[in-house]
Amino acid sequence: MNQISDGFWSETAWQVVEPEHLACSVATPLPPSLPFPCFPDVVSELLGTLLEEEWSSLSERARQYLKWLAIKAESIDALAPKSPQSPTKGFELLAMDRSGQSFGRIVKQCKELEIPSVLLRFSSLIATFLTIRLLRRQMKIDNQPMPALMFTQNVDADYLNYPRALKNLLQLFPEYQSLFYFEVNELITPDYLPTIRNLSQDLGIRLALDDSN
Repeated sequence: MNQISDGFWSETAWQVVEPEHLACSVATPLPPSLPFPCFPDVVSELLGTLLEEEWSSLSERARQYLKWLAIKAESIDALAPKSPQSPTKGFELLAMDRSGQSFGRIVKQCKELEIPSVLLRFSSLIATFLTIRLLRRQMKIDNQPMPALMFTQNVDADYLNYPRALKNLLQLFPEYQSLFYFEVNELITPDYLPTIRNLSQDLGIRLALDDSN
């Protein structure tokens, strides 16, 4: 793992993301949705450091909404070749709010609360990494065999316009190098290619083309 921006994160930030110290809350949406883990205190701590100016400009209601965003994992195994020899399991990670609403509804709510898109993106990325750490911690506690998990996470202009913030965040979560593919949207314009190339080379990011458009 390349060390990026040494000294950017406080000792507290490093501690709160450690699996053994990870503080998790539970959101309980209306049925038929099931309860799911959220990390409001950790998300608030990291966003307040990572994007201090943007975070401090939010209303209290906006902060409360943003820090309770969570992640659900939808299996993409149906798209993969069937192989009894391969234990790999694939999931696409999608954001949802504490009521269980999907990303389209989240975007609408963020507009109403005047939450910049970049904060939404980084909040969901933080929730992604924390959710995976929680999953791996629980599997270890339960003495469950760890499958070869693979996840995808979209990367769009909201991340690429803040390359330093993205680098600083990834410093906290070195597992992204082995567990994640970052999907680049087809709509990203060619002028972002140097940034994408630099991130890929400097951080060991593995890229895939998002085929949803």
